[in-house]
Amino acid sequence: MKVFIGSSTEAIPIMEKVAELLEDIDFIVKCWKDNESFILGRTISENLTTILNEVDAAIFIYSDDDKTWYKDRVIGSPRDNVLFEHGFFAGKLGLNKSIIVRYNEPRIPSDLAGIIYAKYEEARFNTLRNKLKVWKNDIEKSSEYKKNEISQKSNQKFQINDDVNEKITSESIELINIPQGTYYRIIDDSEIRINNPLSISKKLITQSVYHLIIGNNPSCFKGDFLPVENISFREAIIFCNKLSVKEGYNEVYTITDDIIQWNEKAKGYRLPFELEWEYALGYNNREIQENLNTLAWYCNNSENRTHEVGLKKGSVYGLFDLLGNVWEWCFDNYKDNPPQTPVFEYENRLRVLRGGSFADFDTMFSKENAFRKKQIASDKNKTIGFRIVLQN
Repeated sequence: MKVFIGSSTEAIPIMEKVAELLEDIDFIVKCWKDNESFILGRTISENLTTILNEVDAAIFIYSDDDKTWYKDRVIGSPRDNVLFEHGFFAGKLGLNKSIIVRYNEPRIPSDLAGIIYAKYEEARFNTLRNKLKVWKNDIEKSSEYKKNEISQKSNQKFQINDDVNEKITSESIELINIPQGTYYRIIDDSEIRINNPLSISKKLITQSVYHLIIGNNPSCFKGDFLPVENISFREAIIFCNKLSVKEGYNEVYTITDDIIQWNEKAKGYRLPFELEWEYALGYNNREIQENLNTLAWYCNNSENRTHEVGLKKGSVYGLFDLLGNVWEWCFDNYKDNPPQTPVFEYENRLRVLRGGSFADFDTMFSKENAFRKKQIASDKNKTIGFRIVLQN
């Protein structure tokens, strides 16, 4: 999807930062300052008309860089060229596709009163990026855009034959593609860079899918569309390898006795790394606290049991049950002070669980606890499940 960004000359640094956020969420960005945007021998309006016909949406930086005299005082407001361009693009694209990112406290024209705009200051907590992602998703839905195609293998119905050769199908494992980017870690607000795109399962692995791949269902709470639980780290690894083979990929893990080695260059399924998991969450701590009941099954609303996957509100990327329902195995070794890159120590049996479960109190979802804990790899109980990543 193509987007145009308009701003004043003074606000170019802000525009460039917004452009980076947009590129992180897979926009094709065209800025007014780009040389190729304005062709010699044409008027500004002619060039803007050409750009308008090429883009799907537009963003205008409203900054307080134009100092004007207003009602016996000097105020800061957006420059008139930005206001003109906003009206020009909104007239054709519509207000929902021509949005404002506000910087500082500019005076917004009264005729725009009531329009919801994004605050540039929210970029510090990754909120601006998340709002832009939601905006992009809304445009895609309203315009019947299709999401990036997922491989037919990851979209197909899994099938097995039982003893009487009858075919049984389950729900598909749908993957969500998330572009590379940065986020601020919940536990300490440190900025983390994810250098590769991520393809992660939209939902927790369910009991129906687990049974079809492994041939049994160890769960304590039974139900085809409940998350599989009572799963050890090793069992989750074995599932990944068997699913990879079934779909024609390579095994990502080599298992030798109690040692599990990661084959970094193999294409196939694996558990997410802790940083990938948190990046896919996309919410900061304040947003989680304010929306916990709508995002998670936890002790206050779960009736002390698991629930069908996908019933709670999805994340900004469209993933479900990242918080609550069941804890999720990550591949990393556990460290009290988590590093900014994944940790692999084959002799270390402590692994990371993320997300919390139906049995946890709201305090587990606080900034201090960060829905994170350690677990011995051989342990399993009714609060532990997993989701998967397709490694390319």
